[in-house]
Amino acid sequence: DQPSEVVAEWDAPGPPPPAAGAPSTGIEAVDEVLAAVARYDWPTLREGALDAMDDLPDVACQEEPLEGPGGVVCDPKNGETAGDEVSVFPVAYCEGVLARDPMPELRAFLDMAPALYAVVAAPEEPSQSELYPNGAYWLVYELQATPGDAQTGARLHVTAEGNVTALWFGCAPPVGELVQWRGEPLPAIEVHEE
Repeated sequence: DQPSEVVAEWDAPGPPPPAAGAPSTGIEAVDEVLAAVARYDWPTLREGALDAMDDLPDVACQEEPLEGPGGVVCDPKNGETAGDEVSVFPVAYCEGVLARDPMPELRAFLDMAPALYAVVAAPEEPSQSELYPNGAYWLVYELQATPGDAQTGARLHVTAEGNVTALWFGCAPPVGELVQWRGEPLPAIEVHEE
């Protein structure tokens, strides 16, 4: 018995297909992120976050114990010592977190069963910190709270190229506050359910 030979033709890799029922805005960069969230596609979200990290300022790593919240621990296995500049991904809770790898934070976000609340145009004025850039769009999600967790919403900051440049939870504000800038609502972008 000879195994039958199977020949398959593969197309060049491209973006994964949109998730069934994924919301759509007609803005390709936004729709790719919306589809990745709907598919629970953390590798795609991570790839976009890693791309965005190339454009964010590096920060100096520190040796433990850290000097307050938001510090980044040096990795001696990679030859890092205190003061070496490292790439980070910003996550905002009540205190800022600078993650070396965005994957755990993005997976934790997806594990909270995010449901799209709104897509808004990000404010045009600069962010309060260059480590937490506004991006071009804010994708605001309602979250399923887990026992002991007060988070009700989160916001992905997305660039015009479709990269996730920050993950913003805040101090458990009502989800409606995540579509505001300085107390004023931002321009909403129409969303269609596919």
